[in-house]
Amino acid sequence: MTHLPLEILPPAIGHRRCGNVDVDCVHRLDSGRPGPEVLAQALSHGDEICGAHVLRWLLEQALLPQRGRLTPVLANAAAFERFDAQAPHRSRFVDEDLNRVWSDAADFVLDIHSMHEDGQAL
Repeated sequence: MTHLPLEILPPAIGHRRCGNVDVDCVHRLDSGRPGPEVLAQALSHGDEICGAHVLRWLLEQALLPQRGRLTPVLANAAAFERFDAQAPHRSRFVDEDLNRVWSDAADFVLDIHSMHEDGQAL
């Protein structure tokens, strides 16, 4: 795997580790009105930091959906905490690759990944 220099550094998310449900790094934004359940997940892999920037920004805005619930999840915080800019791929996961592993009942899932290799956006 080719190592390219990082253009952005990992965001500070420690203050977001304690969510508002019984699972670390899970935050539920509930409109109080019926509507879709949307799961937005970042850090399926601890070395994919772009989504963590997005969800951190979203949570800092203190927005609420107009209907339904939005659940931002920083999925693999343990792997992310091991992130080393000199060897980013070593923090991909700890015990299990969380790629496409969801147990939350959601109508829509946005699983945000980052690409490390030079190439066209997917």
